[in-house]
Amino acid sequence: MDKKTSAWIQLIASSCIVVLLTAILIYGIARGGFPFISFNIGGGWHYAHSDKYSVGSGEITPDGGSLKAINVNWLDGSVDIVGSATASAITVEEQADRDLPKENQVHYWYHDGILDLQYRESSSGFNISFGRFGYNKHLTVTVPEHLCQPDSLELKTDAVSSDINIKNINAKSFDTDSVSGVIRYEGSVSTAVNCDTVSGDINVTSHLAPSSVEVDCVSANTTLLIPSTAEFHAKYDGVSGRLSFDGFDASSRGENEYDIGNGNGNHYEFDSVSGDVTIRAVS
Repeated sequence: MDKKTSAWIQLIASSCIVVLLTAILIYGIARGGFPFISFNIGGGWHYAHSDKYSVGSGEITPDGGSLKAINVNWLDGSVDIVGSATASAITVEEQADRDLPKENQVHYWYHDGILDLQYRESSSGFNISFGRFGYNKHLTVTVPEHLCQPDSLELKTDAVSSDINIKNINAKSFDTDSVSGVIRYEGSVSTAVNCDTVSGDINVTSHLAPSSVEVDCVSANTTLLIPSTAEFHAKYDGVSGRLSFDGFDASSRGENEYDIGNGNGNHYEFDSVSGDVTIRAVS
């Protein structure tokens, strides 16, 4: 084979590869993902004390007292945490759009008043798996209301491509990190609300006025509903967005800074890139 023929073969082969990769890229964009192969490289889905976790849906009977913390680490689908006046035990339920092997089922560990929930089993190292990355899993955690006390429960979620829905939960603090998912909270938060999100609206209704609210968001609108009697200082730092009040008399302290009532004590701060913030009074 002469050099000219060899060069033509290399050119044709290279062109075929480019066409194939382009087709895969277009398909992936159109379908919202790449179903052929997924890569999990490096640390994997790793967490400590993995041998202590239970696998799949189940029920937990607390050993007395109130819950100290609920921690959720989730990849895709949705997470519902619901307080129930009639429940006597904590239930963990998971649904998916296909049958799941044990390693891809929810893993949970209850210890010393703390409930930790993980999307799947702990893994590490280099991992290549065929099929879609993620299983569109829907997690529902039902908690007896009497276990959720606004002076003790710390609630934390860390989620990607997942909607977070929390209802009838009273907590000391609510801390969430989210990429591509709506965050909804309804209940009471007494001390701190911290939300960090990219591409997903935030809606928080608290029957108590939190001492502190910190929101850092990109491409997301934020709505905070708190009692009409609340007094607080609010600060907004945004690009392409605004802070507005509904049902509150706000006095300006400076550019994008406002006092409601005496403005002392409770401090609410919002950093936003492309998103409005509304603080609404509820009776």
